[in-house]
Amino acid sequence: MLKHRFTWALFWVAVLFSSGGLHSARAQSESGRRLSVEFEIMLGNVRWMLAPTTGPLERKGLHARLDSALLGYLGITARRYLDERGITNTGLLRQVHMLQVEFKAGDFTALATRLQDLAKAYPIDLRGILPLTVTPERLRVGRKLYRKSCWSCHASPGYGREYPAPDLFR
Repeated sequence: MLKHRFTWALFWVAVLFSSGGLHSARAQSESGRRLSVEFEIMLGNVRWMLAPTTGPLERKGLHARLDSALLGYLGITARRYLDERGITNTGLLRQVHMLQVEFKAGDFTALATRLQDLAKAYPIDLRGILPLTVTPERLRVGRKLYRKSCWSCHASPGYGREYPAPDLFR
């Protein structure tokens, strides 16, 4: 369980610090990676929102996050991805529109299903960013980065608040 949580913690640390220096090692474009990560984040938020143990204040915060993503920047992120790849005829923008329709209708089960399909269709490629093998040294470095850059929000998870930040190592 700890290894699984650490892998996700290391993933987010890697995403946060991946804006420079690794471009030649990346197999996926920056806009492609952002799009893929957004699908995964939104899917996680919808699943968390649907969980019976999620409180009303947390649901409110998750709803606000989804509103910002779906009705704010996801369309721009998708268009940037398509422009970068030179793709003009695609169903991606239609899928993004359907996500928005499902969200506005409050159909979070359909939203989760569509996001799961999109996450499979646009998988995150972290080769060159996230090590594939967890080693004691990588755990040590990941914990150090986490404590230095992430701990201030995650040390006190704040369950029962609008924007909880769970401790990724518990």
